[in-house]
Amino acid sequence: MEGTENLPETGDIKTNEPEDAELKVEETGKEAGEETPDEVKVEEEAEEEIEEEAEEEIEEEAGEIEEEVEEEVKDEAGEIEEEAEEEKVEEEVKDESSGEKTGTKPLGLDIEEIEVIDSGDLLVPLDDEKYGYLTHGVHIGLKYRTSDMRPFIYKIRPDKLCVFEVSKIDKRIKTAAKFISRFNPKDVLVVSNREYGKHPIKKFAEETGCVAITKRFVSGTLTNPDIGTYTEPKLIIITDPSADLQAIKEAAETGIATIAICDTNTRFKNLDFIIPGNNKGKNALALIYWLMAREISKINGKEPGTPYEKFVSRAEPQPYLLKMRELQMLSRRRQRGKPRR
Repeated sequence: MEGTENLPETGDIKTNEPEDAELKVEETGKEAGEETPDEVKVEEEAEEEIEEEAEEEIEEEAGEIEEEVEEEVKDEAGEIEEEAEEEKVEEEVKDESSGEKTGTKPLGLDIEEIEVIDSGDLLVPLDDEKYGYLTHGVHIGLKYRTSDMRPFIYKIRPDKLCVFEVSKIDKRIKTAAKFISRFNPKDVLVVSNREYGKHPIKKFAEETGCVAITKRFVSGTLTNPDIGTYTEPKLIIITDPSADLQAIKEAAETGIATIAICDTNTRFKNLDFIIPGNNKGKNALALIYWLMAREISKINGKEPGTPYEKFVSRAEPQPYLLKMRELQMLSRRRQRGKPRR
């Protein structure tokens, strides 16, 4: 054909497309920002820092969790020991009041061993059969004591139970009553998760007009406006800090003033005012709340209407506590029977 003589054959035709594609790929790779060795090193160092910070945070959280678990275990162990000790004290008080231990000192103590006190200065006599501080074991603490509570401890008995100074218990009850009377009763909340404290706080509320939570304290009662139990008191009275810990935490978060009845094992964290005394015995709790109610009524110019006997809880020890006590007694017998090494 004319005009085709000088054209090269098909196989001899060369194209530059593959070379162009390779160049484009190389250029694209460079444009995408391939990292230089310095940039890679910087990124690795940043990742190492992030990992180190994360490890530190995890270690801190683990430490906090471990501390919380240890505190909970100690509290639970302490509560079991306290219940057993309290039942023992209750039995001693009962035996003393019924005259079964004639010729013995009340709760293993003579009045002179407590303090030299003018009974006329006290709200009730020391050894009064009906209202006495000694009669109802208000002055009996636990074997375990904290440094916070040491100023209120008069002595330690041979059986290692701590003994409170009765004059300090009495003075603190008077001071607490004066402080509570300054508030509108509806702004005062009384709490007790202890079974033996639920009835006394109910009677205290009836006598003074304060508000009492006699059932379980629901989490968020002082902090969550969206729940039915929400309330906004200006003062809260705690029966036992170890049992009412949630109420104390929420009161601290919301800035509510806190008064607490404290045994020898109490720490003062988040407590504004403490009343030292036996906060686990039903007779002791009844006497403390009855005295506070009586003093508040007098300050407000009213005659106290509810007798002490009405403040005493009729609740019986929980079955698990009785079982725990049996196991503890069995364990002690076994330990006594073992030969000493």
